[in-house]
Amino acid sequence: MSSSSISAFVSCEQLGGGTREPDGLSGTWTGSARQTGGGSEEQTYTVVMRLTGTESSIEYPSLGCGGSLTALSLDQDRAQFKEHITYGNCVDGGTIDVERQGDKLAWKWSGFSDMAVTAELETAAP
Repeated sequence: MSSSSISAFVSCEQLGGGTREPDGLSGTWTGSARQTGGGSEEQTYTVVMRLTGTESSIEYPSLGCGGSLTALSLDQDRAQFKEHITYGNCVDGGTIDVERQGDKLAWKWSGFSDMAVTAELETAAP
């Protein structure tokens, strides 16, 4: 990851014989991510995550990079995705965990032991 914003497209993999839609997570979510560790100064950037049953996306608008997410696990209020950066200069291979907490979405990126990226996302206006 870096200090600007990222764009990534998300595809839910088939789990249990069919693509499952994360019903409690569906929609467009947005917020400010905070990145610490990783040998650099603390950074913040916008996250926009669109979750649907067949094709979802994540954007980090100021980083200029992105890719796909493969669903590792899904249920009504939480999901885990593997990130695959396909363009730009962002770190590839991270894991994104999301959990619905009331009307917000707790978002966490991990991939390196000394780097943490967290955000609290809210439903974006249509």
